[in-house]
Amino acid sequence: MAENLDPVLGGQGLGGFDPVMGGLIAVQQDLASSDPKVSIRALKDALRYGEKGAQLLIQAMQQDGDWEVKLAAWETLLKSDEP
Repeated sequence: MAENLDPVLGGQGLGGFDPVMGGLIAVQQDLASSDPKVSIRALKDALRYGEKGAQLLIQAMQQDGDWEVKLAAWETLLKSDEP
């Protein structure tokens, strides 16, 4: 039988893979977009990932160069039900 070298179908999972992290990574990538609309949309998804998502919102407020993104991050945190 031929050895299956396909990393996805080979039967060996990626070490440390977490579906939640995959979604969080997508949010991080969208936050790095130069398009403020993409970043703002990502901010709204960030809170789905709990504390790590909230940290991304705080980071966006502190570091993003676009005032609309900063405002959206602040508003998203303000509307959050999380303490």
